[in-house]
Amino acid sequence: MQTSSLLISSHHVFSAYLSMSWLHRTSPEITKEYLLKQNQKLLESIVGGDWSTYESLLDKDAACFEAETNGHVITGHAFHKFFFDLDAKPENDEPKKVATKVYMSQPHVRILSGGKAAVLKYVRINQSVDANGAPITTTVCETRVWEEVNDGVWKNVDVHRS
Repeated sequence: MQTSSLLISSHHVFSAYLSMSWLHRTSPEITKEYLLKQNQKLLESIVGGDWSTYESLLDKDAACFEAETNGHVITGHAFHKFFFDLDAKPENDEPKKVATKVYMSQPHVRILSGGKAAVLKYVRINQSVDANGAPITTTVCETRVWEEVNDGVWKNVDVHRS
């Protein structure tokens, strides 16, 4: 009897583990919602100057093609770190406090590779205030590719901004 109760107990633990760790693979809608939240977190880290959050969400070999690259594809963190460092205060490592809000308008998510990758397309809307206190709204089209690099850990591996 002890063996059968151990098997039942192990079965329940294993089933609970599978349902928690593989939940994102069982439902594309849950994966899409999760990736939209992760992408929003990434965008907020950009406008907030939060390098540690940005770095945790961006793959070390991520490629980008954006206005600042002047038509070149750039890979890795160094290019992006330069812009974060421009606003950094040398005396502390705190993210900058800015009055910039960032939103994704009409996001579209497509899950690829059996749930191991995804493409997000959206219009990024930035709202801020200029030096005179007047509101400014800017928009840019972005496409980001996310990949599950470890079980449940997703990284942004590519961005195209225009």
